[in-house]
Amino acid sequence: MLLYYLYSTVCHAALKRRASSQPNGARVWRRRTRGHPQGGRVIEADSAVSAPSGAQVPAFGLKLSRSKSNVSEVMLRDGAGGGLTIQTDDGGRILIPPGRLRLEWSHGMARPLKEGKVESYLKQLDGGYLGESDELEIFPYDRAEEFTLRVGHRVEVGNKLRPQPDPRAQETAYRAAAASVLIPVGLPKLKVLGGDDQ
Repeated sequence: MLLYYLYSTVCHAALKRRASSQPNGARVWRRRTRGHPQGGRVIEADSAVSAPSGAQVPAFGLKLSRSKSNVSEVMLRDGAGGGLTIQTDDGGRILIPPGRLRLEWSHGMARPLKEGKVESYLKQLDGGYLGESDELEIFPYDRAEEFTLRVGHRVEVGNKLRPQPDPRAQETAYRAAAASVLIPVGLPKLKVLGGDDQ
């Protein structure tokens, strides 16, 4: 009787874990920075990048998810930006370099993405992807969302930040302190807090 109880408990725990599992790299970002997180408002975008919808935007985030056992599993997260400048609440500046980034946003802030646009984007990521006719569906999903980050959005940076001389600053006097900016360490992680009206 005791062995049966232990066996059923272990099996139940394994099935529960399997039902709630998510692929590596697609988990929800949880802030691990110590102290008060740095954040502010996006005040400048260096250049535009092409979003999955085809629009030219300062930065975008893509999320593919699948509903399973009343749990929404994130199957793919992707994002990129053309370079952003964030003005912090204390007057400092954070520079987000061009390239890949990770965006998090609240439910209802993003817009749904049409299936044709998703399929086209997945083919860009995987040249061998055949779409619906592919027997091995790498990213099974039933919901696709795209978020566009624009100038005016308030964001929170989830990385450790390191200061460095501001490459855009004008030359200063010989003994004057050089202007500095903050740069995120690693892949930039941005959590959207609201738009320009918040």
